[in-house]
Amino acid sequence: MIQVYLEAPELREIEKRLGWARKDAPRVLKKAVNEVSRQMIKDVRNDVKEKYRIKPGLVNKETHLEGKSTVESPQVAVVGKGQQHELMEFSVSPNTYNPKRKKAIKGAQLKADPLKELEGSKGYKAFIIKFRNGHITAAQRQPKPSANSKLGKRYVKKLMGSSMMAMMNQVWKENEEDYSKRLREAVDKHIKQVLGGR
Repeated sequence: MIQVYLEAPELREIEKRLGWARKDAPRVLKKAVNEVSRQMIKDVRNDVKEKYRIKPGLVNKETHLEGKSTVESPQVAVVGKGQQHELMEFSVSPNTYNPKRKKAIKGAQLKADPLKELEGSKGYKAFIIKFRNGHITAAQRQPKPSANSKLGKRYVKKLMGSSMMAMMNQVWKENEEDYSKRLREAVDKHIKQVLGGR
């Protein structure tokens, strides 16, 4: 699980700007953080969907807000959790099981990257496999295991992509300045409301 937090303005800074209304500073910060966090989870989800070829339903399922900003603790976490995703949950073509297919399948995680043939350094081509339990996914043969291994010559490994934690962490790093700017703007708005309403 990963938790990321917005860097909120210092309470003393808000108190200074409020002047005679400084006692309202904790309430201003609480309201700003709650307001921005609701938009923030939408933005983070959208940024992940725009950057990665991941299925949108998985993004919504594996990201959420945790906690609620209060006067005592003006902090809300944007949380991402879940296991590493199979490459099949991103983009693979063709993505149907056909044991007669000879050509390597193509795949990619990032929308900025074109689908490319998946082939390992030893020439092992990726393909779609169907396991005994009926699960269909992208896989690749691996070098022959050691003699005492029970895996045999036909050992294959599922092709994996990023976890939601890794994807969310990446878009957060790329957009943190914008996210923080929105929080500062929300604080400005609520300060003006307090001062203008007196």
